[in-house]
Amino acid sequence: MRTRCVVLGSLLTVALTGTLPVAAASPEGSAPLVADAIRFRSELGFDARPEVVQAMVDRGEIDARGLVLTLAERQDLERRSAMRTKLEDALVYVGAHPESFGGAFFDQSVGDLLLVVRTLSHTPTRVLDELQSRLPTGAKVEFRLSEHSEAALITLRQDLAALGPDIVSSLAMDVVANRVEVATLQHQAAALQAAIAGRNDAVKFVDPVTAEGAACASRTACTVPWRGGTKTSADGLDCTLGSIARPTTSSTTKFMIEAGHCSRLNKNVSHNGSVINIAPGVDRNTYDQIGSQWTDVLSAPLKTDAGARNLIYINSVSTAYAITSIKTAASQAPGDSVCISAVTSGYRCGTIEVEGASLTYPRLSDGKSQTFTSLTRVSFNVVGGDSGGPVISGTLPQAFGIVSATAGGEGYYSPIDLALSEVSLRLCLNAACT
Repeated sequence: MRTRCVVLGSLLTVALTGTLPVAAASPEGSAPLVADAIRFRSELGFDARPEVVQAMVDRGEIDARGLVLTLAERQDLERRSAMRTKLEDALVYVGAHPESFGGAFFDQSVGDLLLVVRTLSHTPTRVLDELQSRLPTGAKVEFRLSEHSEAALITLRQDLAALGPDIVSSLAMDVVANRVEVATLQHQAAALQAAIAGRNDAVKFVDPVTAEGAACASRTACTVPWRGGTKTSADGLDCTLGSIARPTTSSTTKFMIEAGHCSRLNKNVSHNGSVINIAPGVDRNTYDQIGSQWTDVLSAPLKTDAGARNLIYINSVSTAYAITSIKTAASQAPGDSVCISAVTSGYRCGTIEVEGASLTYPRLSDGKSQTFTSLTRVSFNVVGGDSGGPVISGTLPQAFGIVSATAGGEGYYSPIDLALSEVSLRLCLNAACT
């Protein structure tokens, strides 16, 4: 059996887009739309008062992407996107000098694109001068003094990762807090505390991963409820199940989603030797569609959906992680902490590097190619078998996307809201998927 994660060579094209991709508006009434809009408008620094957002929805100020934005706000986001592209050289420079900086991140809650660079008391003047020379005219930049270098945090994260999933159930770099975020199950808290003795000031503890649902022996041997992060096989390829979703117009049949290149239309998907879908098998697949698409995604109706439906497999000890929200493409930003749960790579974390990347995939079914225009690049690689796996927040029970490809030693994923819009589904965000 072959594993699947698209590796792009001569067909690779990467381009930053100046506009945000589109997503469908919810047809189920304004309440979900208003709740999502309040969240992303707050993150982008726009007026997010509930009464203001509700009034915008009532007036129909919803663009083709399903985003509640005025024309002026859409134009402002395009301006920010263009500036973000210009700042790429400065971000690369900071990342190449982890011993001199505590990292960098974007903060848009101030109502503009603000690049925050974490400096250290010992950051050399020549390094700061070189960074200043790489900043484009008009860029808003703020320097904040940090306690820990990025190099020190990377070393700490590696040490904690070496403890294994039985002790560390969640691990991520938090550049904003200048800490490594770590979670463990309650019965392993003492062991974790012992392992970080003397370095507590560089650690931020978060709530332990929530264990829900029946146990999984491994990623390759689970039972219902189905979980993101477990192995699937389809059309002779091994991939990773992304998440469970339902149609936007009802909550009866549940669907699985994963990377579109993992299979073809009307093919069955299996787990642990058993078909998990009903007819017709894969019912929607952007990989098989003619013309470029936003994301690399497929869907298939599930044979059974018994039990909790919003779970992500982490390891055999913590059982599963319950996803309760999504982060839209519009509110994701470089520097955000993200993790994947995938068959080959397991649970690993990093940060967003580039949004709006365009990749061209070889299409094995007919020898042609398919271009996806709205992918996100991360700071770590993905490998064969990871495709389709869920991309989640490194700090919150929040879905970011599904793993798609690797190119140049770095991973790419499809933003979750855009992928869902292309297959007309809505992610399950509670055990009942209501």
